[in-house]
Amino acid sequence: FFVEQAIAIADKEYDWEWFTITIMDAKTGAILASSSSPSFDPNKRDISNYMDLFSQTPYEPGSTMKTFTYMAAMENGVYNGDETYESGTFTTKDGTVIGDWDRGGWGTITFDYGYAMSSNVGVINIIDRHMNSLMLRQYFRRLGFGRKTGIELPNENKGNLEFKYETEIFNAGFGQGITTTPVQNVKALTPLTNDGMLLKPYIVSKIVDSTTGEVILENKKEELDRVASTATVQKMISLMDDCVNGYGNTGSGYRVEGGELVGKTGTAQIAENGRGYLSGIENTISSFAGIYPKSNPQIIIYASAKKTSGGSQKPVSNAVKEIVTNVSKYYGNDDTKAQPLEIKDYEVPNFKNKKLDKVKQTLETNKISYEIIGEGDKVIEQSPNPKDIITTNDKVYLITNKEKKMPNLIGKSSKVAKDILVKLGIKTKLEGVGYVTEQSISESTPIEENMEIELKLSPKFNGE
Repeated sequence: FFVEQAIAIADKEYDWEWFTITIMDAKTGAILASSSSPSFDPNKRDISNYMDLFSQTPYEPGSTMKTFTYMAAMENGVYNGDETYESGTFTTKDGTVIGDWDRGGWGTITFDYGYAMSSNVGVINIIDRHMNSLMLRQYFRRLGFGRKTGIELPNENKGNLEFKYETEIFNAGFGQGITTTPVQNVKALTPLTNDGMLLKPYIVSKIVDSTTGEVILENKKEELDRVASTATVQKMISLMDDCVNGYGNTGSGYRVEGGELVGKTGTAQIAENGRGYLSGIENTISSFAGIYPKSNPQIIIYASAKKTSGGSQKPVSNAVKEIVTNVSKYYGNDDTKAQPLEIKDYEVPNFKNKKLDKVKQTLETNKISYEIIGEGDKVIEQSPNPKDIITTNDKVYLITNKEKKMPNLIGKSSKVAKDILVKLGIKTKLEGVGYVTEQSISESTPIEENMEIELKLSPKFNGE
């Protein structure tokens, strides 16, 4: 919901050809969310593109690949962050001039600072002085680029890691001339949240035979390969931190309160059917690959958008910050410490026709908050339903057998509000998406037969 909401909010202000966001559990490799725009309405069957950006549509990633080039240099023992170079432009042996996004450069700078400023020339100098195509390609492949991840989706595309000549090698180092998919990018970031261990991404948690109860498939954290040392991980997190939270650096538009989001931005030119690259500020793909929170990672986030209004990173940065803010509140993080509250799963029992006092005792014992609707002493309806899985961060609503009155729905999600109203026998009309901000029938109004209520909705956390 947070991902869909963030894209919907950005859509009101910006244009794009496409926009995709993926969120992964940083510790397990589970894909928690993936959404793309434009989408489709299944009621209208208005699908215009059957390709899934998440796993089936590779594209040139741009400067988010600099993270992995820097990691390759570190793991090959050739990186010195204090080493300097002249930024601005670099002329290859064949006379090709490759420039930084600011071709005037920033003078003589270190490789560490070059990362924060997303310097193409910095990457080129690392490769030219200390690496070769084999070292770069082998490390990219170890991270999973150029091959399928094995995610449980059809027609996954492996992308392209073909580069041979000098200019191609340099371009590959900053994400041009090669293609990757979002699922490959989140997978490649898992070593930075697991002390150097690469994890396999997955979507399906479990498949259970509904008749026999037999567990047919259960996915769990799967470690594939140790691809980075602790020192490399710590150094890269530091560089990503500086990129986002350092003053005036290229990722500063992604900074959130508390400084716990770290990452790397990307702006890639768009290839034109083998005829070079499209020109113009809007003919780019803007992206961000990040980790939150840096001191105790919970999520890996990858977002990219093609041909945004004015070539701006704003749609991506606004969406990423919206999601991170909501995730932080959902998990109950204190951003000054970035320590998540302990949240456990809870299977809701069947409370129907049970005494209210006993139900309350059960919920309190399991540290589940609840809300009572009605003045009776027996539960006749409940939300969520029996056997639904919730967390200790959620609430159970108990409808009793006497004097039912309209509850206060303000702040409740549309799903929860509608479920309660259906069980109270009240017809519901929704306006907007998100959480209830207004209800047409006031709290404590006696419920009558054939009652109908209108609810106005909006994103809960936006603007707070």
